[in-house]
Amino acid sequence: MPNKTLMRLILLLIIEVLVVVLVFSAINFFILSRNSNIRMFDWFLLEGIFCIIVSMLFALGRGGLDAYTLRSAATVAAADALYDEEHKVSDVFQKDKWKPSGFPKAALVLLVVGVIFLLIYFLTL
Repeated sequence: MPNKTLMRLILLLIIEVLVVVLVFSAINFFILSRNSNIRMFDWFLLEGIFCIIVSMLFALGRGGLDAYTLRSAATVAAADALYDEEHKVSDVFQKDKWKPSGFPKAALVLLVVGVIFLLIYFLTL
C-alpha cells in the first residue's frame, strides 16, 4: 500500500503541471490567435524549449551560497585591498556547507511542462 503523503505529492505535482499547461495554452489561444501568420501550436515549440532551459536553471540553483557567505567573502576581499593583509577568501568558503539549494519542485514542473509542449508541437505537425 503506497504512502498517502507520497500519493498526495504526486497528485499535487500532476495538478500543478496541468495548471501551467492550461495557462500557457490560454495565453496562446487568446493573445496569439489574433495573428493569422503564425499558428498557435508553433509557439509551443518555443515555450517548450524555454521551459526546459528554465527548469535546468532552477535545478542548478545558486550553489549553496547564501547572502551572509557572500558578504563575508566581500569583507575579506576588502580587508585584503585596504590593509595589505593576506586573508584567503577560501577560508570563508570552507566554513560554509556546500549544498546546492535550487528549486527542485519548480524545476520538475517546468521540465514536465516543457516536454508536454514539445509533444503537443510535434503531434500537431
